[in-house]
Amino acid sequence: MKNKVDLLAGSISESLVKLLIPQLCGFFAVTAFNFADSWFVSQLDKSLPEDAESLFLSSISMTFPVVFAIGSIAIGMGIAVTTLISRAYGAGNHDLARRITRDSVILVVLFAAVVTIIGLFTVDPLFRFMGARVEQLPLLRDYMYIWYGGCIFMLIPMTCNNAMRGYGNTFWPGMIMIIGSVVNIILDPVLIFGLGFIPAMGVKGAAIATVIARVLTAVVSLWLVLKWHLIAKTMPRLEEMLHEWKELLFYALPGIVGKISLPIGIFGITTIAASLGKNAVAALSAGSRVEQLIMVMALGLSMVLMIFVSQNLAAGKKDRARKALNTGYKWIITYSVFGLVVLVVCARYIAVWFNNINGVQDMTVLYMTIIPICYPLTSLYMIAQQSFFAIRKPLLSGLMDLIKFFIVMVPSAWLGAHYYGFAGMIVALAVSGTASSILAVSVFEYCFRRVERQ
Repeated sequence: MKNKVDLLAGSISESLVKLLIPQLCGFFAVTAFNFADSWFVSQLDKSLPEDAESLFLSSISMTFPVVFAIGSIAIGMGIAVTTLISRAYGAGNHDLARRITRDSVILVVLFAAVVTIIGLFTVDPLFRFMGARVEQLPLLRDYMYIWYGGCIFMLIPMTCNNAMRGYGNTFWPGMIMIIGSVVNIILDPVLIFGLGFIPAMGVKGAAIATVIARVLTAVVSLWLVLKWHLIAKTMPRLEEMLHEWKELLFYALPGIVGKISLPIGIFGITTIAASLGKNAVAALSAGSRVEQLIMVMALGLSMVLMIFVSQNLAAGKKDRARKALNTGYKWIITYSVFGLVVLVVCARYIAVWFNNINGVQDMTVLYMTIIPICYPLTSLYMIAQQSFFAIRKPLLSGLMDLIKFFIVMVPSAWLGAHYYGFAGMIVALAVSGTASSILAVSVFEYCFRRVERQ
């Protein structure tokens, strides 16, 4: 397999950089993918009066918790795939690694079929429950009917990419994400606003662009795992497949619970913001999209460290795993402080560029001057949350996310919004996020020191 990095020998920093750069490029591309969808759709709001409430951006923003929930389940499965393949590869069991890839692809295809069927019949009741207005429902139907129909093409490449990462190859998963993002960004303005004989399709065009990009990435990722023999090509025996599914679910379910806590938490926070008006929802969306661009470094490094630590612990190299974690801590704190400063300084310029409605701009600036304060600790939280899988503590990973979103952040956001409006909600999110990050990092360090002493 081309571009695979040897994680069990050589310079730790050099290995981390080789893994991290393509991973970051891919994650930046995916974040740009989501950012482009939001930005192009937000331009439709310019057809409204400046003193009007957002319609198009606020509507597309309401889809994010649902899309994130389904994507988070796939991410949870992907974490399990990466963890198990990293461990199998580190222990030299290549046949097991191939079987894990095959059986995980079968599992996500079945999951995609269930999601599609349920999703198509629940669009209206779900978004009414979230607080969607009557004028938003047609836009939500236009987007989600198409998105549900193509969700299988999101899940397949995520699984195949995570299989490649488990072997120590982050180059091609990064390239695949870049390809999908470039295609989506090119198609977005064409399908949303129209070009030549192609009619303007609005939010429906954004959904179609996303599905086309996902189809392409699914084809490329499947072709690569087949070409490099990373997937078992034999028909699975039922008993063997059920055993692999059991192993996958042992790691995937806590990961899914943890990852799905994020979109459910976003659902709750979005619902709280919706009670403050459509401008609050639009500002929350704009601020969180920009935040994703800043936090993508922590996301990429947390995945890289999970792979590195998993392989080295499986090979009995505990000192090497610890040195990698310490290196990651130093890198992410430095980067997060830099990102904090940049975002606070540029907040007004970003808000004006993102939306022309004055109320949305003011709320977006408020978001981007308060939330970044907790970025350094939030970044450390992301590393700890992923690394729980590397030390075979997936339940703790899921538990930390449950505590963060359901016990700390959402109740705090509700209290802040109830007493002090949008500003109170944002301050509550920053304080509660900092507290939950300190807890998670402390628990992880305690567990990792126990692993070192064994």
